[in-house]
Amino acid sequence: MNDYQNNHNLMSEKQAAARLGISRITLLRAREGGRIRFFRIGTRVLYNQEQLNDFLSSCERKGSKLAGPRTAERDRAIPKIA
Repeated sequence: MNDYQNNHNLMSEKQAAARLGISRITLLRAREGGRIRFFRIGTRVLYNQEQLNDFLSSCERKGSKLAGPRTAERDRAIPKIA
């Protein structure tokens, strides 16, 4: 796909947030944190589908890697009642 076709279907922040299933503030925080690419045309912030796909890929995690350490941390943080 050439650049024109990629940029032809631009979405507003509201549309992009709806497509991702997240709130606009979450999208704003991701943008300000440099975790999602975007276009700025004047005062408008726009996204295309490729940028949304890249963002989703960067958010992907494997559950098995997080389950072990987080559970151990939680067990240490919560005092046991005898």
